[in-house]
Amino acid sequence: MSIALLRKTEAACQLLAATASLAASLDATIYSGQDNEVKNAPAVICNCVSAAPDFPDSSVYHVRTEITVKEPAADNSLTSSLSDTIFAAFENSASATNLTNTISGLTVYDVLSAEPRNSEIGDTWIQSVSYDIVCILTT
Repeated sequence: MSIALLRKTEAACQLLAATASLAASLDATIYSGQDNEVKNAPAVICNCVSAAPDFPDSSVYHVRTEITVKEPAADNSLTSSLSDTIFAAFENSASATNLTNTISGLTVYDVLSAEPRNSEIGDTWIQSVSYDIVCILTT
């Protein structure tokens, strides 16, 4: 596993989340890396957890990435524009291309999502999705 690959992928995810948030005029702070779970809402946390080669001696990796959205709980609405916006940026047909275009030295082939997890702490909603980002470092 390459630390450089994890850092590049994390940076690309952070930039994609920031771009989506700004385009929708949403106010959230975007963090990357571990130990940011304690950040106050509204926040988006992008954390690349691990990388495994597609097959032995391959330069193509599957990077497990956790995207967590924290936002104040709404008293009268079950929908969330921040989480909808962020997860839509990672779960559309252009997400691999958009991640590739955010940072040099990284080519993303696919973004596969796993089951979402929802929780609540006090007046904060926390939604997380684990993604398998299939990518390669380029020069």
